[in-house]
Amino acid sequence: MNNFITIATFEYPHEVAIIKSKLEFEGIKVFLKDELTIQTDNFLSNAIGGVKLQVLEKDINKAKEILKLFNVNVYQNNYKPQKFVLVFDSLTKKIPLLNKLSLPNRGMFIIGFFIIVPIILSIFLSSHKHNNDEVLNQINKDNFNYYLLPKIDTLTEVNPKDAIKTIDLYLKEYPNKKGLVYNKGLAYFKLDSFIKSKKMFLKVYDGSSNEAYNIALCDMKLHNYKSAIKYFKIASKINLSVKYNLAEAYEKNNEYKKALQYYNEFFDKIIAIEKLNMSKSTDIYFNLVKVKDSIITSIKQKIKNN
Repeated sequence: MNNFITIATFEYPHEVAIIKSKLEFEGIKVFLKDELTIQTDNFLSNAIGGVKLQVLEKDINKAKEILKLFNVNVYQNNYKPQKFVLVFDSLTKKIPLLNKLSLPNRGMFIIGFFIIVPIILSIFLSSHKHNNDEVLNQINKDNFNYYLLPKIDTLTEVNPKDAIKTIDLYLKEYPNKKGLVYNKGLAYFKLDSFIKSKKMFLKVYDGSSNEAYNIALCDMKLHNYKSAIKYFKIASKINLSVKYNLAEAYEKNNEYKKALQYYNEFFDKIIAIEKLNMSKSTDIYFNLVKVKDSIITSIKQKIKNN
């Protein structure tokens, strides 16, 4: 009963932020699987199945009732794979190393393989147009971008411990590849080694909002709320949903007036967006208003008590 179970998926992290807040307000523990990965690169969402909203087994029924208020489709656990999926699963399970991956990742690997081989062959066939050094450099570049890095991405997702060992080996060959260092940071984060994770993210930090967000998440886990505020501010400049994270960081740091400011900014913009979509669903709009009222009331009480 202490296992986290996926009950719904969302394409982007900001879509689940309000629902997460409502569930936690009702005393339900929530874990957002793959939030960090997708927050860093939104294009990965479809590839890895979106952000998975997970709750404890004992809270599933209560959580599903709350999700219904937001018109969110919940998993029914009645999926029956088609015959070709079962055959593919059976065949690929017999392949060494590949059998350690999940079924979707095995499919991605096989598809990727048949894309990479023609690319490499085409490079060899066009070698008469380039000297040997140029060809080798192109092969190494394509090998890293189209084969090695996706392989590391998958391994980081399914087995973070093995991913770290593998990344360390490849870093000897590709010492300047930020993608390897970034994935090492992700792997440490998945293993709850937040100090090491932050260290990796700082190595590749160049001022971008995505990397600032990763560093801030590590700081939140480490209770370094002032540092989290600093990096969430950078990330929030181009990502509206991060203002919710920023408000949470201010609240954790007992800066309730600042928390109130950013909660208001976040909810006001999200509610304004949903108001434009009221023709599609009025439930989401009114539930957002209720969640905002409960959070703002709580913060105002903390300001008063302070």
